[in-house]
Formats: sequence, structure tokens, C-alpha cells
Amino acid sequence: MRYYKVLYSIGDFNQRIYPAGVNGVVWSITQDHYSDHIMVAGTQGQSQPNGDSVTELSEQDALALIKEFKETYPKLREEDVLFPFGPIPKS
Repeated sequence: MRYYKVLYSIGDFNQRIYPAGVNGVVWSITQDHYSDHIMVAGTQGQSQPNGDSVTELSEQDALALIKEFKETYPKLREEDVLFPFGPIPKS
């Protein structure tokens, strides 16, 4: 599998606009950063890295970035979880 770091933008109607080098690529795995428009993606096919918005990654670098990107998402706290009609009852 080949891994890439892809910088994308957001267009009208909240749609992703990918760089030309990755249009039509079928991704097997993707992980987005929580707040930045960056994703790490893996494919059995091939993309065209341009050194700017599409960068090829080694498997180790990709897995490290996937782990880092997952950590950017907010953690769900117990007090934020709502039971069907209110907080979870304490036993």
C-alpha cells in the first residue's frame, strides 16, 4: 500500500476539493486531522505527489501521523454523555 499526506480545501456546500494529483484515487484508508484540512491516506493504486499538497509517505511515517491525527479529536468525557433523557445515573 502507498501512503500520502494530502492537503485539501473546502468548497461550497462543505465539499472537499482535492489537488489534481489525487482526483479519482480510491483510498483504502484515510485519517483526517480534526481542525486542519489535512489527511493521511493509503491506496493500492498510485497518486501523483507534487511535493506541495500531495506528499508520499513511508508506512512508518503514515502510521505515526495517523496516530497523531487521531489524538487531535476531542475526548468524550463522562459528564458529556447524555443518557436518553439526562445524565447517566450514578450508582
